[in-house]
Order: sequence, then structure tokens, then C-alpha cells
Amino acid sequence: MAAMKRPLRIWLAGAVLALGAATGLWAGAGKAAAEAERVANWREDLHALVAGLAAPGMTVYLRRGLITRGQKDFSKLYPAATFHPALETLESDQPRLTDAEIVLRFRQLVASGHVAHNGIDVPAGPDFRRLPVVFHWYADGLAVDAATADYSPARRGRVVTIGGRTPERLLAELAPFLAYENDAWLRFRAAEALREEETLRQLGLVDNAGQVTLTIEKPGQGTYPVKVAFAAPGQPFPLVPFTAPGFAAAINIPTPLFLSRPLERFYWAEYLPEKNTVYVQYAQCAENPQQPFDAFTTEVLALVDAHPVCRVILDLRGNGGGDSRVINPLRRGLESRRKKLGPVAVLIGPATFSSGVDNAIDLWRGLDAKLVGEPTGGSPRAYGEVMTFTLPHSGLIVSYTTKLEGPGLDLLTPSLEPDVRVPYTFEDARAGRDPLLERALALER
Repeated sequence: MAAMKRPLRIWLAGAVLALGAATGLWAGAGKAAAEAERVANWREDLHALVAGLAAPGMTVYLRRGLITRGQKDFSKLYPAATFHPALETLESDQPRLTDAEIVLRFRQLVASGHVAHNGIDVPAGPDFRRLPVVFHWYADGLAVDAATADYSPARRGRVVTIGGRTPERLLAELAPFLAYENDAWLRFRAAEALREEETLRQLGLVDNAGQVTLTIEKPGQGTYPVKVAFAAPGQPFPLVPFTAPGFAAAINIPTPLFLSRPLERFYWAEYLPEKNTVYVQYAQCAENPQQPFDAFTTEVLALVDAHPVCRVILDLRGNGGGDSRVINPLRRGLESRRKKLGPVAVLIGPATFSSGVDNAIDLWRGLDAKLVGEPTGGSPRAYGEVMTFTLPHSGLIVSYTTKLEGPGLDLLTPSLEPDVRVPYTFEDARAGRDPLLERALALER
């Protein structure tokens, strides 16, 4: 007997269900394959990271001379007893981590060497969103230096807590993820890290609405909460520092001399007639394309030669480094006029780093200058000559150092210490004062 034919619509329904099940299986298999590939790629990147840092041997560069192929003193900075267990834990945790969490763990691994120049940049891969505020760690605590208009209640405020935790507690929790050689640079780096979404999530500071609650304190207003949302990745947002000249004038505070011109100027000078002082700000160890440094040196020495000069002040407190040789013409010109100059002061602080520290040491020694301010973020005995390599799958760029160098190799302190210690506090910034300049202007022979 012929088999009974199934109604067409029933057959179609069954076919659709079967196709759906197959599609689901294919999709599931595709997702599993993609996830397996992701884990494998990160594992290869991890192996490439370690191989690049630990590469043995030396190589010669015409400008740099003899440098290590991998990290200088790798086994000393990353001892096997701690590095290998951390490596094994990270490899085993990788399948359960998001891409951004893996980047943080890579940073933690590199940071464990405590070399301030070592790090990982993220030109590709996960987007790190940031809070549209800027923190600054002053000598007397953390504050909000700048914010978008939406968060103006936070601007000029002292930070009491972030997500319910004090800045000092968060500093200790952040330390494993940051590369630093002294407390000054840890605080400087932490102020930026406290804006990063994945870092804040790692610390459990982001609420269910995707916001971070700051508790802000201002004189006469007490403390109050400000909820801040993350800006979209890559979205530009106009941040207005409360120390910016226009904003400072609007709130009736004076703009200190060192903030009166943008750091993008690299370097500039001014004669202060009421104090018979030549003030030089040297903000970057680099040539300004609009003003060659030789021309700038001629300008500064002309100020010295044309006026009665009781002192010279060189401000390096915002100098994050670059090429330490750029300043040499000015240093030599000032050394040749040493008898005319009177006392020389070099202003330093937590943002003085790398070649900025080298230049401060050279000026201190060559001009018998007084160092005025706070301990530097850079170490006088530092690993330098930075090289990079790129991880094959994520595109992460790893920075490492190939020499122990600098004019401060005989200085054993973790920071370059000032001769005259003058803290720059949030109360100073809020009042428009510059106690470092005030103290330097009071120096006598």
C-alpha cells in the first residue's frame, strides 16, 4: 500500500524547524570557533610579549650604540620566582577574560618590572572609554582640574571619594597596573588611569547605570555627589581646566606665570623687570618647528645680556622628556655667563620625567643651581633608550628599555630630590598662587 502523503504545510514546517536547528548548530559552531581563535590569538600574543621582553643578546644602532635586544636586566627586573607564576595564571585565566581585561592584565605583567618607561599602547583592539573629567594629584590630595560643561559642578573640586572609596585607597589598588619607579610618578599616572573605563570596572567603581559617582568638596558648599558617564570612544570633548587663563579670569583668580602660555609652545622666556629675573619655561625636550632652539637660545641670552639680572629661573616642572641634547646650547650659553647670572633655580615636580630629569641634573651641576619644588616623577637612575615591538594579533605596542643611563647614575634616590622643597597644593591652584616661583624669586647668592 502506498505511503500516506504528509500535508505540504506540515512538511514545510518540519523543514523550517530542521533548517533552524541546523542554522543554530552552525551559528553555535561558528561562535565556538571564533572564541577558540580569539583565545589562541591572545595566547600567541602573550608568548610574543614574553619573548620580546626576554630576548637575549645585544645589537648596535648608529645613534644609540650598543643596546640589549630585549629588556635590559630582564631577569633582575622580572625575577622567575614571581614572573613565571603570574604568566601561568594569566594564560589560564585568558579564556574567561574580555579583550579589554586581557589588555589590563598584560599591562600588569609589564608593570611588575617597575620601569616607568615600560608599557603597552593600544592603537587597535578594545576601545578604552574615558570619563570627560581630568584629575590631578596635588601635594594635598586629588582634585578635578578640568571637566566638560556637563560636569562643571566637579570642576575646581577636591575629590573625597570615587565610587565610595578614597583616592589613597584607590592608589594602592591601582599600583599593580601602573609602571612607576617612585611615589610621585605613581600618583601622576594614577590620575589618568582613574579616567579609564576598564580600569574603573576592574576596581568595581562603575554602577549599574554605567556611571561613576564622585564625591566632591568645595569651600562653602560642603560635599556632594556628581555622577559622571563615560564619553563615547574616540569622541572629542572640550575640557576646560580651571587654571586656563580665560576660565581663571572668569572666576576671579590670577593665572600663574607658568600657566600663562600653552605647553605646546615647548619653550618660552620672559624678563621680569620688577625682580630683575629671566624666567625660562622648558616644557618639552624637543625642537619647536615654529622656533628652532638655537634661535630661542639667542633670544634668552639677549635678555640676559641686555638687562640687569639678579637671578635666572628655569622651569622644568612640566617637562616629560624627549631628546636630552636639545637644551645644550642654552645650558652652555648660561654657563659662559655664570658670573653675571646671580642665583639660578631649576623648578621640578612630579611631571618632570625622563630627559626632563636629565636636564635638571645637568643644570643643577653645570650652573650650581638650586632645585626648587617637589620630587620628580622620573628617576635620576633610570632605564632608558626605549624600543618597541608590536604583538602579532592585537596590534598592541610594547615599550621596553635597553640601557641604564643618565647623568644621575650616581644618585641613588628614586626621585630627583629638590634642594628647597616647596609643595604645590590644590589650595595654591585654587587661589592662583605659584609657591615654587615665589620661593625661587627669594633666592639669594
